[in-house]
Amino acid sequence: MRALKLIEFVYLFSYVIISSQLIYYLLVMSDALKLISIDNFMELRQAIDPIFKKRLSFVYYACLGLNMVLLVMRRGDLFSISYAALIVAFLCLVADLLIAVKGNIPVNNHIANYFRGSIEYNWQALRKDWLNYITWRGIANFIGILSLIVGMLVAKK
Repeated sequence: MRALKLIEFVYLFSYVIISSQLIYYLLVMSDALKLISIDNFMELRQAIDPIFKKRLSFVYYACLGLNMVLLVMRRGDLFSISYAALIVAFLCLVADLLIAVKGNIPVNNHIANYFRGSIEYNWQALRKDWLNYITWRGIANFIGILSLIVGMLVAKK
């Protein structure tokens, strides 16, 4: 029982880390990034992306793995709201990762090659695409973390 509680805690903590940064982009940062120049946007993304890759990749895969472990360990609660919340959170995390891999990461790879005054790509369109992807990822993570919170509150009654 203690192992299950520890896994649940680490899982929830990792989900909070992931969802908080994406919800921040959804609520605040996306609008701010639309207001700055394309050069500043690219410079900011070039500075942030390598740090995100290094620090958050492990958190994403740990969260995904812990979610799968919890789905197996809690399969006796198959028809409970808390189990349904785990499934919703898992699907939202998978959606987030798919959008990142198919959308944000390819755009980030182009951004990594940006230099001031470059006309190789339509950089405004790339920024718009990046912001659209991050918005959808934020929505998915908001739904995921909300489902976990609801599942916890209902399970405690």
